Amino acid sequence: MFFLRHDRRHREDSGIVRETLPSHHGAQWHTSHGFTLLELMISLGIFSIIGVAMFTQFNQVMKAKAITDAHAKRLTEVQRAMAVLDRDFSQVIARTSRDEFGDAQPALLSSGGDSIEFTRVGRSITPFSKGARSDIQRVRYGFEGGTLVRAHWDHPDKGGDDAPRSGVLLSGVENVAFSFWGFKEEQNSVAYGERQLEQSDQWPPLSTGFGDDKASAGIPKLVEIELELEKMGKLTRLFSLVDSVPYIVADPT
Repeated sequence: MFFLRHDRRHREDSGIVRETLPSHHGAQWHTSHGFTLLELMISLGIFSIIGVAMFTQFNQVMKAKAITDAHAKRLTEVQRAMAVLDRDFSQVIARTSRDEFGDAQPALLSSGGDSIEFTRVGRSITPFSKGARSDIQRVRYGFEGGTLVRAHWDHPDKGGDDAPRSGVLLSGVENVAFSFWGFKEEQNSVAYGERQLEQSDQWPPLSTGFGDDKASAGIPKLVEIELELEKMGKLTRLFSLVDSVPYIVADPT
C-alpha cells in the first residue's frame, strides 16, 4: 500500500496522472421535472374533447352516407320500375283479348283507376323458350297491399292452364292512379296536334261512342300514371302509345 500511494503521489506531482472521475461527495445532480397531475388532467380533457368532436363528426358523416345510399337505392328502384312500364306501354297494340269465359275484352281495359290491363307485342321467343307461347301477351298492373304488382299471361287470350305470373314491381307505394287521353273534341280537352284529347279515369270511357261493343274502342293516345310513394311524394309519368291497326278477335262461332 505504501508503494502504491507513493507512486500515485509521485505521478500526480510530476503531472503525469490527472484525476478525472468526479467524487460522489462533490458531484452536482441535475433533476428533470415531469408532468404534474393538473397538467395530465388538462391534457386528458383536451384529448377527450377532440375525440368526442371527431366521433360526432364521423357519426354525422356515416348517417349522411346511409341516407344518401338509401335515397340512391330507392331512386334506382323507381327508375327500374319506370323502365319496365315504358317498355310495356311502348309496345301496346290494339288487339282485343278474351277472358276465361271466352268473352271479348278491350285491347286496353281499366275500370278501377288503380289497375290496368292491356295487350302488348314484342315478347322475345328463342329456341330455348320453354313451352308454346306467343310473342303477344296480356299484361296487367295493379295496386295491391302497398305495392305495384305486374302480372302477365303467356297468351293474349286467357283460359285453360294459362295462369298469370305476377311479381312486385315496386314497393313502398301508397296510391296508384291511371288516367287516359283519347281523341274528343269537347270541353276538358287539350290540344294534340290539330285534334283534341279528352282525359278519362277509365278505359274505354263512358262516352266511347261504341255502345255495348266496348271491345272495339281501341287504345288511348296517352296513358298517365300517378304514383304516390313513401318519403318521395307524388310521381307522375305520361306514356305515349304507338298508333297501330286494331286487331279484332274473330268470333269463334
